[in-house]
Amino acid sequence: MHLDWKRRVSIINGIAWGLLYSHEDSRLKIIHRDPKTGFAHADTYNMTPFLPFGAGGVFREAAIVYFAYGGFDNIATMAEETKNPSRDIPIGLLGSMSIITVIYCLMALSLTMMQKYTDIDPDAAYPIAFQSVGMKWAKYLVALGALKGMTTVLLVGALGQARYTTHIARAHMIPPWFALVHPKTGTPINATLLIAILAAVLAFFSSLGILSSLLSVSKLFIFMMMAIALLMRRYYT
Repeated sequence: MHLDWKRRVSIINGIAWGLLYSHEDSRLKIIHRDPKTGFAHADTYNMTPFLPFGAGGVFREAAIVYFAYGGFDNIATMAEETKNPSRDIPIGLLGSMSIITVIYCLMALSLTMMQKYTDIDPDAAYPIAFQSVGMKWAKYLVALGALKGMTTVLLVGALGQARYTTHIARAHMIPPWFALVHPKTGTPINATLLIAILAAVLAFFSSLGILSSLLSVSKLFIFMMMAIALLMRRYYT
């Protein structure tokens, strides 16, 4: 099917938004080099035993790191700002998730081939792994990318959650004042301030371990409720 240049740009923007919303988004320019550099210092001996904690360990950890895919649902909140949301949003979601999944797998593989799983530092896995193979300069590059990634995640997370809040306010589930859009910027400024302040207070008084576990569980619960709501809307309304 022939697509004109405007449609092509729209599809590319959709995929770019997906990459931006992923939790490793702003490190893409850096992390695509990490697996390549890691494989250059790979040792297959480090991958034995291949599944030290068995299948149960894989599923246990997958339930915790599930939040890495949590940002993709924010793409759907941009439907009002997309020219052809019924086509561009699915393409952006599938395209960005496919790219990120491949990068995640390559990063995990290169990391476990650089260092044995017992030697991986849970607080700074890649910087310490590069240092262990004599690449001290690389650990500073990765640390810089991680810092930039966390900052960007905070910004785009507030952007997506603010639009969720705007829709909730329009349904009068919270005061409609939060649905107001700034006349100059065209953004939901009140909802953005609400989300930013609440997130800052919650992060200040909570530990990272509790927040990461809570985030994964809440995401799974929200997606389950969305699926149930779609079924209810389809068959009972």
